Amino acid sequence: MLKLYIFIFTLVFTCIDAKAGDSTGKRSAETKKRINVIVSSKLKGFDAAGIGFHLQAGMKKLFHKKGFHTVYVDSIEEASGRITALALKEDAMIGNLWFDSHGHMGRRVSLVEIGNDEVNYQTIHQDYIHQALSAIARYCDTQTRIGLGSCYSGANFVVPAVEIFPEQRMNGDSLMISMSKLMNDAQVFGSKSWVMTKPGIFSRSFAMAGHPWRKRFKDPCLLSCWQELGNWVMYGGGTERITAVNTIGLNRYAAIEPLTKNFLDDPRNLKKQKNKIKKIREGNFKHKWFYQYQYPRHVSVELKKFRK
Repeated sequence: MLKLYIFIFTLVFTCIDAKAGDSTGKRSAETKKRINVIVSSKLKGFDAAGIGFHLQAGMKKLFHKKGFHTVYVDSIEEASGRITALALKEDAMIGNLWFDSHGHMGRRVSLVEIGNDEVNYQTIHQDYIHQALSAIARYCDTQTRIGLGSCYSGANFVVPAVEIFPEQRMNGDSLMISMSKLMNDAQVFGSKSWVMTKPGIFSRSFAMAGHPWRKRFKDPCLLSCWQELGNWVMYGGGTERITAVNTIGLNRYAAIEPLTKNFLDDPRNLKKQKNKIKKIREGNFKHKWFYQYQYPRHVSVELKKFRK
């Protein structure tokens, strides 16, 4: 009889442990620690915007060493390896992933540059880029926020035909959708205009909103960017549509946060916008920029090697 009681007692507690294990397994992604990561290309030559961003990120980490991780890379494969290594080491999921990058109007397509690799709505499907992002995706879910921190990353306007270049849509929305689906339905944020590098990037401010000062940007081909100053859009996180969000900022832990209002909600910014639009003139954006950025960055790098 005693043996029977011992058997029943053991069986009951084994079932309880098994159920507890199943519950923990289902909730593991939700309950895991979250890390914030900034990915930026290693600087090669003088780059005022890049230097400014690196300096601000470096200074912020001095005072918030455990707040976020910065990864400076030469390629998307290097970025993938280092991000996955961080997630494994921390036994964590990715909370926020910010791609610090330039955008190039001359490329006539929305993109992010990760080292020497360009990710746009087409190249994201190339094998090595797809594999690198898929490795990162193991640590992403619907709670993950991904910021495409390049100019025009969420743009969908059409660039008119110029010389040998046909009319072309920017396809920022297509890039965001592809990125989200690849990264387990993560929330992907893209800018419909310029992304600036002003002081105070990590202070939930308009430091990344505004416009460049150079004359070449006051051209009709960039009218949509002037009209969309500070405007961001988001795709993912359980939704199946592109939605407008307030101007994006980063907090001191490099978490991506829509601000309490849009950049153009400030009457002063709205007045500046209208004044700049009045100064738009045909021919300010020279056609040479379309030739300079004719190919994706990784293709241009290989062409330079070949020519040498």
